[in-house]
Amino acid sequence: MRKRFSLRIMVLALAMLLAGAALSALADEAPVLYEATATAAAKVYANADGNGRVLTTIPKSAALYVTSRSVVNGSVGYYAVLYKNTRGFAAVSEIALNLESVKENDESIYVPVAYGDERTEVAAVQEALKQLGFYSGKADGKFGSVTRQAVTAYQKANGLKQTGAADATTQKKLFEGASKNSKGKAASITTAAASLDYTLRSGHTGPAVIALQSKLKDLGYYKKAVDGQYGAGTVAAVKAFQKAKGLSQTGKADSQTQRSLYGQEAATVSYVSATPTPKPAAAVTAAPTASSAKTYPFTTHTLAAVNLRKYASTSSLRLLTVPKGAEISVASLTSTFVKATYKGTTGYIAIDYVSIPDQYLPGKTLKATENTLKKYAYLPAGSYSKATAVFQEALKELGFFTGSADGYFGAASTSALKAFQKQNGLKQDGIPSPEIQEFVLEGRPLNNKGKKTDVKILPLIADIDLVTGDKGEQVVDLQHQLIYLKFYTGQPTGTFDNATYKAVKAFQQAHNLYVDGKVGAKTRQLLELLAVTPTPAPMLTPTPIPAAQPAAATPVPVSTPLTSKNVVVMRKGVKGEAVKQLQRRLMELGYYTCSVDGVYDSDDIEAVKAFQRKNSLDVDGVAGLQTQIMLYSNQAVAANEEAQPLLPVLTPVPTAYTITVPPSDTTLRIGHSGNAVKALQQRLAALGYYTGKIDGSFGTGTAQAVTAFQKANKLTADGVAGPKTMSRLASASAVAVATPKPTVTPTPAPAASTVLRQGDKGDQVRAMQKRLVALGYLKAADGIYGIQTYNAVTAFQKRNGLKADGVAGAMTLNRLNSTAAVAAAGTAATPAPAVQQVASFKAPSASEVRNANWYSEIRARAKAMPNVVIYDPDTGLHFNLHMFSFGKHADCETPTAADTAVLNQICGVNKWTPHFVWVIFTDGRVYIASIHSHGHGVDHTSGNDLEGHICLHYPRVMTEAEATGPYAVSHQKEILFGWEVTQALAR
Repeated sequence: MRKRFSLRIMVLALAMLLAGAALSALADEAPVLYEATATAAAKVYANADGNGRVLTTIPKSAALYVTSRSVVNGSVGYYAVLYKNTRGFAAVSEIALNLESVKENDESIYVPVAYGDERTEVAAVQEALKQLGFYSGKADGKFGSVTRQAVTAYQKANGLKQTGAADATTQKKLFEGASKNSKGKAASITTAAASLDYTLRSGHTGPAVIALQSKLKDLGYYKKAVDGQYGAGTVAAVKAFQKAKGLSQTGKADSQTQRSLYGQEAATVSYVSATPTPKPAAAVTAAPTASSAKTYPFTTHTLAAVNLRKYASTSSLRLLTVPKGAEISVASLTSTFVKATYKGTTGYIAIDYVSIPDQYLPGKTLKATENTLKKYAYLPAGSYSKATAVFQEALKELGFFTGSADGYFGAASTSALKAFQKQNGLKQDGIPSPEIQEFVLEGRPLNNKGKKTDVKILPLIADIDLVTGDKGEQVVDLQHQLIYLKFYTGQPTGTFDNATYKAVKAFQQAHNLYVDGKVGAKTRQLLELLAVTPTPAPMLTPTPIPAAQPAAATPVPVSTPLTSKNVVVMRKGVKGEAVKQLQRRLMELGYYTCSVDGVYDSDDIEAVKAFQRKNSLDVDGVAGLQTQIMLYSNQAVAANEEAQPLLPVLTPVPTAYTITVPPSDTTLRIGHSGNAVKALQQRLAALGYYTGKIDGSFGTGTAQAVTAFQKANKLTADGVAGPKTMSRLASASAVAVATPKPTVTPTPAPAASTVLRQGDKGDQVRAMQKRLVALGYLKAADGIYGIQTYNAVTAFQKRNGLKADGVAGAMTLNRLNSTAAVAAAGTAATPAPAVQQVASFKAPSASEVRNANWYSEIRARAKAMPNVVIYDPDTGLHFNLHMFSFGKHADCETPTAADTAVLNQICGVNKWTPHFVWVIFTDGRVYIASIHSHGHGVDHTSGNDLEGHICLHYPRVMTEAEATGPYAVSHQKEILFGWEVTQALAR
């Protein structure tokens, strides 16, 4: 059975309105509704006792609603509150009421919505206003200016206060009262309110019914199309569910039924067949389950008002018109018509207007893989999304869709999809399932002329290769990156045209990549590393635009002051680089968690409102001059200013030390840790050789300090602190440097407003990585925000319902360090890494890595120091390696099976494919190189799980590699690529 994940999100949005909240206000107090503000970070509890489950925390100064007077528990008073999607109880002492906002009637079942909101409740209001003639747009759930005008007009026509916001009073009148329509006449509506306390019944329509049908279908009670029409099929499904749950079988989805349906218990209900009660007058069979055979007649319903004709032809005599959602009995069907009976009259109805169970539809069914379901979600009828717009654009390319790719999946989109399915021999259900989307966007389907065609529009999935002719958001991002790096001029078009192709080739040529004009994995990786723009204080200038088009905001030089003459006032629809800068700044301050897309829409409005509220500005969601001046100032207050540091703060190291050294028979080297290393660092610091942290971890900095000491004291300069070095360190004659430098205190962990991005490095990154390792998203913590860390953060964000942009902002770090953080699939709360890593290993920084010639510099050093550590900046893993032969490259062996296991994790098992790495010598020097994992030839070490040896290639002149052969050339190309990545990480 298909599962419509987009609908499931809608269901959850509805369920969250009252999830876990036991609203047990005192019986002798009338329900009221106040506007209120949190005077402190207020916890919202499931019950009015202050000891139950904490549902959420309301930030200080955040706006909320109080839905009942004080509930007293002992000496403590509680308010029943509504904050965003959560209802529960908060302490009276932490809430300040706006007493002028009190409403003395029972309105608390409605969630107030206003300009800038984007939620299911808005879609329900839009549908209702549409039925009354006040609203003509799409019920997309976005409360914009058109919706505000419609609400104002409704309020005026019905004698309500004209606020333009759909408050509880307005919604109560809209969904329960006798409203006047746009012509001033009394009218009723069928749209149901999106509230779990609102009883859904036969005849209702709208988003709440869609959510109900979807949930019932997921649980196996509902077998018909999810069409938002509460007809006989929905009634029967609700009754079946009520029977299974021991509820009164009314067929109405009252509060108790909906709470049971959307609650945790309902998620485990097994499949139950839902068979509607047959009518005595009509001997028809209910639509069979998906597993049963085709049986006739079966009962279904119409999708729209449609003519019932005498014969199977649109030119045949019309017998009558069947209303939308009417129940009919189907005796037979063809690809174009069904033979149906409606209220005793039998005739033919066009099949496109009838809900047909899947097993009756002709054509084959595509299968969805696990990967398909990760990339795509269902796009239900009536939904509005960017993914829908992309899908419409694809159908347009194929010649099946002629409308505007507006992101609204309505009747025209359904009809176009059915035509596509018919042409491609698929079941014509009109449902854009994940497998259908994958076939349209990534396969080679037949177009409307019967020719196999690749569409140019790209699906909204990450890490996709880009080639000439492609279109979509990824191309826009690519062009922005190329503009930033000065390889592309002009404005982004979203089309991978010849100019983009030339720009990509120029970028590849400049960075030693394979020059093919295609954006593959390596080109994409370098672009992402090099085109990470800082967040300057943007000085904006308006761009002239044609009438009725959104403005494109463009930054002007940072040195220019932000004034009323050059500021672009950002309202909904404004686009451009300046909007991206605004979004990044809001993200840094913890207000914005969506993608940096350069479009000022509802998400940005909400973020700006939150910022304005926190910073004592007028809360209007418009990023005007005063808002932007405050936003980019050092005085800007972050979203969670009072939050505790997200990651553990390191304890500062004192500047004075007791001078001790380890015993003279001790040997310490890279990878060691403990008090002996700390004592070594203290002695080296006292002598002026070591300037890092006294942390007891022997990294490259410690090795370099040991090497410098050894050189100054005429010892073998190998970076290994052996007995001779230890004895010399302990002696009074140890030679110090002329002017010892003070030690460096550690960097504190990121505060709530910290934003970590690809290219960042240090203790803050390492602390974040350790948490990702514990949750199973990453394998090692090296302190460098590289590709693997970016992928791990993105995976964490996806699994935890955050915007998956790979940037660790305040929201991501808060979630990451909370007890509610969701671990990777199949991962325990604190898993151990797949391969045991030395906990104290300190990865070198990219700025330490050297690009030196094998023959002139490295080979002699390799002979003197053959034992090295291999570090992979992509994965953060490292292992030990012994070099034993030094010809045109170094032949090597892993000392242990554990080292081989890490090698295989980095390169794959027994692979010849070159992979760039950083090689750490014992004296602390780090070099770029390339390695593989295919064991071959001579084998000196047994028990290391490597048959034979492997090769380690260092940089050399390309002509020298060419003289050796193609495989040597491939390693040199990998080194060139690795050097580009290393330089980008070192920025």
